[in-house]
Amino acid sequence: MQHKPILCLDFDGVCHSYTSGWQGAAVIPDEPVPGLWDALQEYAKVFEIHVFSARSHQEGGQVAMCNWFDKHAPYSSSCEAWELAIVWHDVGVCLNFPDNKTPALLSLDDRALTFNGTWPSAEELLAFQPWNKAVEESLRAQRDRQIKGLLMTLGALAEARTGLGKVDRMISLVLQMRRDEWQDEWNTE
Repeated sequence: MQHKPILCLDFDGVCHSYTSGWQGAAVIPDEPVPGLWDALQEYAKVFEIHVFSARSHQEGGQVAMCNWFDKHAPYSSSCEAWELAIVWHDVGVCLNFPDNKTPALLSLDDRALTFNGTWPSAEELLAFQPWNKAVEESLRAQRDRQIKGLLMTLGALAEARTGLGKVDRMISLVLQMRRDEWQDEWNTE
C-alpha cells in the first residue's frame, strides 16, 4: 500500500479564524475559516492531513482541536474519533492531531514565509502580517490614500477659492472617514 504524502495544516488562523486570539490551549471560540471544509475534502484525496498548532503539545490542546472539528463539521455522516484522529467516512476525510510537527511534504500556515533562496531583511520579517491582519492593513492604507486625495483636492479648491460647497462636503467626508477609523480602533482595543 502506497502512503500519501503528509500535509501539515496549522490550526490557529488557518482552520479556525482566530479572531478572538489566544485564550488557552483548550479554549477555541472562533468559527472556521471560509472554504475549510471543501479544502479538506480535496486535500484528503491526495494527502494524509496532520493538524498542528502551538496548542498541540499543551494539556488539552489536541483534544480541544479534535472536538472543535467535530462540533463545526458540516458533514452529516458519522464521525469517529480515536487516539487523536477524526474520520468522516462518507466524505473520506481523516485528520490526525500529532503532538509535534511531523515531517511533511507541505505545510499551510498563516505565519510563515516561503524561503526562495534569498534571505529577507529583518525589516521585512518584522513587517510580516498574517493574511487576516494584512487585509486590515490594506483597507487602512486604501482609506489613507482616499483621505490624502480628498485633502489635496480640498487644498486646491481652497487655493482657487471656488466651489465652497464642494469644500464643505469634502470636509464632512474626511471627518466621517476619520471618525469611522477612530471608532474601528476604539472597538478593537
